[in-house]
Amino acid sequence: MILISVIENNARHLKIITEHLQENPNYRLLSTATNGFEFLKFCYSNKQLPDIALIDIEMDVMDGVTLVDFLNQFYPSIKCIAVSSHNHKEIIEAMMACGAMGFVFKLFTIDENLLNPQLLGLTNKFETIDAAIETVIANVFYLDKLIERSEKEMVKHLNRETLLAKCQQQRNANAVFNLTLHEYEILLLCAGSNSKLDEIATLLSKSIQSLKLLLSGIYKKWILQIEQNLFFCVIEKALQKLL
Repeated sequence: MILISVIENNARHLKIITEHLQENPNYRLLSTATNGFEFLKFCYSNKQLPDIALIDIEMDVMDGVTLVDFLNQFYPSIKCIAVSSHNHKEIIEAMMACGAMGFVFKLFTIDENLLNPQLLGLTNKFETIDAAIETVIANVFYLDKLIERSEKEMVKHLNRETLLAKCQQQRNANAVFNLTLHEYEILLLCAGSNSKLDEIATLLSKSIQSLKLLLSGIYKKWILQIEQNLFFCVIEKALQKLL
């Protein structure tokens, strides 16, 4: 049985997805959330995590791109599938570059009286989301068949090796500022969501004062690195004048 969480801020869309998942004996709906930060609360407080997370992109508090990036680095066992009403290549590329293993267009939200799925070569309006779940759970990337061929050409190069390389690039960027993994976790939560500081402190089981001290330490590391870069830049320019 596949454990699934749904993160969706549209109440109607959330109802449609969850009802479909609950009708399939191969799926178990583990949790729902209306934004990324709410789902992180679930992850931090529960030992059992979903196999698959169906994630909307445009959400308040914490959007889908930020959530996928966070999950990919701190909860890598959760396979993320982006679910959106938009299929712009920038959105697809951003989600999959951050770690999403699938992208599904929200065809299932359209009334079948207005749009017959069979006209699009589908047996039913949930075919693509079911296909995405079955494909991604097998650790294979999935791109909605309804996305134009040009978009498929744009993302076909994205595979597990590419994803790992991008993650490594991010870790290298963190290393430049000498950030620990925990410091980067805090930074993502603070910069990537509209949550209040006390909510983030509660999520991390810390006092607001200790969280402020950690943020102050991160800031000092940044300032030190900027000062060092500026110093080396000045030395380089001085040496260029002497040569």
